[in-house]
Amino acid sequence: MFSMVDANGDGQVDWVDIQMALGMDNPLARPLYLSDGGAYGALESDFEDYERMVARARAVVQQAAEKGVRVMIDAEHTYFQPMIDHVALVMQREFNTGGSSQTLVYNTYQMYRTDALQRMTDDYERGVREGWRFAAKMVRGAYMELERGRAESLGYASPINPTLEATHALYDRGAAQLLDRIATAQREGAVPPALFVATHNNESIERVLQQLQSLQIDTSAEPVMFGQLLGMQDATSYALAKANIPIYKYVPYGTLDEVMPYLIRRAQENSAVAGAIRSEAAQVMAEIRRRMLGRTRRAHSVATSSL
Repeated sequence: MFSMVDANGDGQVDWVDIQMALGMDNPLARPLYLSDGGAYGALESDFEDYERMVARARAVVQQAAEKGVRVMIDAEHTYFQPMIDHVALVMQREFNTGGSSQTLVYNTYQMYRTDALQRMTDDYERGVREGWRFAAKMVRGAYMELERGRAESLGYASPINPTLEATHALYDRGAAQLLDRIATAQREGAVPPALFVATHNNESIERVLQQLQSLQIDTSAEPVMFGQLLGMQDATSYALAKANIPIYKYVPYGTLDEVMPYLIRRAQENSAVAGAIRSEAAQVMAEIRRRMLGRTRRAHSVATSSL
């Protein structure tokens, strides 16, 4: 039993070893998840649902692999996020093994959660031990009020950081930690982990850019990418592209009633967005005025010179 749990054979069992050994994809561990007849635990039929979910996820990622595109698995509410994390890890273990150009599956980490950095650290370590490339998409999170309300009503500690400043700090710490590991891997000639910086927060973007420069990280193979919604922080996106920094624009699509809740959650996720949009609008108007005035002055100059 000990040797089964001690995955890396170092004579010690830590939390990462336990997670690896007792996952639902290990048939020997599944009885631990079964209900004893009370309110908690899984039914036998739940394992069938789990297998179907993994098979469907595998079909999506396999199609992506054939097309040469990435898959980013989104994050949801804390009370069912562990299953999403598990499926993401299964997909990463199966598909993130083909070298620097073959990373397909990214898991999403909501940095407004108090446990986000520890979870990201554990998953990175799991990738090292199991031999697959860790890939993280970092966001802040969009279900703050729901999570706090549920925690209060059910009498458990809120899983959300107490302040916005704490979330900003955790986001920047997570990015810095992964950037350092990317730089170390590149110096050693190894395949680095991958980071997708999904944020509209200018301060976080500036910090990552400074670290890319100070750590001399080569972004040509896209170990670090930025992502923003189309129509939000477009001026920042253009500046990143102009500097040859990998930047992707998310394009939500669907009917208005489907898309608007998503966009509202994204705006709530980062309170800096509204101010950034105002700033962007002011910059656009200033540029329009500059061009209009410049055109008027040129026309006046031409008229004067012809007299």
